[in-house]
Amino acid sequence: MYASVLNVTFHPGGVEAALPAFHEQVAPAYTSVEGFQHYYVVRTGDTTAVTLLLFDTQAQAEAGVERLLPLVQQALGDHVASMERHWGEVIVDLGGSAPPS
Repeated sequence: MYASVLNVTFHPGGVEAALPAFHEQVAPAYTSVEGFQHYYVVRTGDTTAVTLLLFDTQAQAEAGVERLLPLVQQALGDHVASMERHWGEVIVDLGGSAPPS
């Protein structure tokens, strides 16, 4: 399994403002990419979030992200101040489900 991790800093109010575009444009595009497994967005502050995008292989991750990055930038661009991307092989996967909230 291979992961793309994106640290995103939004303009003030940008996290909430970006959610409709994410749900309507970005999410459906990601789920159609070959090798796609999961996509998580974690709010880490008022104007920050970390995304975790999982694929079966490195090649699928790189191809998928390269193909979809322009869509993400177009859909969320006005709300995003900066993005920093990291790649890597998943070396620990504990599985299971999240505890109830």
